[in-house]
Amino acid sequence: AGHGAGLAFDKLNNTWWGPGVSESGDGEWLEASFEQPTRLLDVIITAGTSARPDQLTKSALPHRIEVRITTANGKTSTRFLTLDQVAGGQQRKFRVGDVTSVRFIIRSAYGTARDKQVSIAEIELFGPSSANDS
Repeated sequence: AGHGAGLAFDKLNNTWWGPGVSESGDGEWLEASFEQPTRLLDVIITAGTSARPDQLTKSALPHRIEVRITTANGKTSTRFLTLDQVAGGQQRKFRVGDVTSVRFIIRSAYGTARDKQVSIAEIELFGPSSANDS
């Protein structure tokens, strides 16, 4: 009866991932892996338990996220995303090629409390348009 990592990648913004710990969730993470190396251009993160503004205070919201990117050659790079305390998806530029996995690590959160866990409704990763694919 938890809120597993798969719920952050299910293309629904009314389901959510939560690590099951209260306060900021510092160090808690979820990861996306790719069967084939993938070029990623942008990421959209919807913080909280849904995209609805009236749901914004139901959970703690991610503020700083460490993003650990692993590429096909086994090299790892790190960057940080800073999210705003708003409802709905927040788009950030990504621009990295040959990605095999991306780990999103919570580093700080807004609205932390002993009775709230940090939550992410959705993470969407976008690559180049596949208009030429059949």
